[in-house]
Amino acid sequence: MEDKSDTLEGLYSLMDLDLNFGDRLQHILGVLDGRLEKNFFHHGDDAENNRYPAVDLASGKALFPLAYAQHYSSKLEWYPTEQKGFDDPIFCDWYVGEYVLSSLSWFLVGSCHRKNDQEKSTLLFTDSNGVQVREGDMVQLTGLSNASYNGTHGLVQGFDTSSTKEERVAVRLFHRSVPLSFKSGNLKRVACKPKKTTSIQAADKYDPAVIQGLLDRARFVDLLNRDTWSKVMIQDDLQGRCALVTCTSLLTSLGYREPEIWKDCLELASRLLTAGGYFLQYDTASFGKFGHGRTMKAFIEEKSLGLVLEGRKEEEFCGHGKMYIMLWRKQG
Repeated sequence: MEDKSDTLEGLYSLMDLDLNFGDRLQHILGVLDGRLEKNFFHHGDDAENNRYPAVDLASGKALFPLAYAQHYSSKLEWYPTEQKGFDDPIFCDWYVGEYVLSSLSWFLVGSCHRKNDQEKSTLLFTDSNGVQVREGDMVQLTGLSNASYNGTHGLVQGFDTSSTKEERVAVRLFHRSVPLSFKSGNLKRVACKPKKTTSIQAADKYDPAVIQGLLDRARFVDLLNRDTWSKVMIQDDLQGRCALVTCTSLLTSLGYREPEIWKDCLELASRLLTAGGYFLQYDTASFGKFGHGRTMKAFIEEKSLGLVLEGRKEEEFCGHGKMYIMLWRKQG
């Protein structure tokens, strides 16, 4: 199997090429910060008691939900969502940059490398090449009887304390949402040093705990399949409880195929939001009349979604054309 241990650099390059990310993020936060502070974040100093649930729809490369989660880390508990199922064959171990678990895992690699450089993490074992392996290191699976795992990569979480047999290690594979247990003899450390970058979305800017939290709460929610909506509404008990729901640049990816998917987003957001909560959409105006206030309001009235337009901002960004920030508020 081809050694792709330098793929982390590919992610950094991919992030650098995400045009105007920093500018777009600041514009979005500028729309949200004052409103959230006024309506949700001013009820005392106990951050834990004021940590409201928030959902990001179709999180894609996870750049925006990661930035939101870092920015509002003490105020909002974020649930990123994935359009495709975690067991879908397209969830290739090295398909970096398009799907939530893979992207967040790579961000965690970068942030853990920074953490390991600053404070030595726990030494767990020495692999067959004589290389020391610590918590947070990236490893490759090898020599397993289940050949489908051989060659895949993951992050070392620590010893598997639930195992009463021989020494086993908990590893979070990049295409899985929960860690699996492996013998230390089946793990080889993969050396991977992040490329230095000054971009706002560099992985070493983020707290590993924030990234880990997003990985733990990542959910499969297919906007076009309403049977999957219960993942966050019922199983996570988020229906009618969210202070904020976001959906960023969905039409730039799927608009050519599903030009009116913004309607599904509005319906799901309406079910998730608490009274006074906000739904922020940021997307291209190229498909399905997104950004056309009269069309979108008519749909909301037709479906009795209880959303009112709080703000509408038009922008133009190189590579994306005309974009709209649409901010909706759930009526009480």
